[in-house]
Amino acid sequence: MGGAAIVTYDPLWKTLKAKGYSKSYLKKNGIDGKIMARMNHGEAISMLTLERICRILGCGASDVLDFVIVDGENIFNIEIVNRAKRAEKKENPD
Repeated sequence: MGGAAIVTYDPLWKTLKAKGYSKSYLKKNGIDGKIMARMNHGEAISMLTLERICRILGCGASDVLDFVIVDGENIFNIEIVNRAKRAEKKENPD
């Protein structure tokens, strides 16, 4: 499976909502407005920023972002694809 890998911050928006916070909560806790704009546009952030967000929200990386592969008209969640590959490998070891 080829295709472009893109990042989505849908998990972050869901995490904020589940914890009763808005995006402004991150700004109030030191996440720069430019970084927020990058996330709103689905652009990459640094590992340091990811760590800061996780610390602010008390969550893990998967609660902040997700990677998807866009292959033609199909969109695949990388975690689900990797899980399927590991399961297949267990079922059919070389």
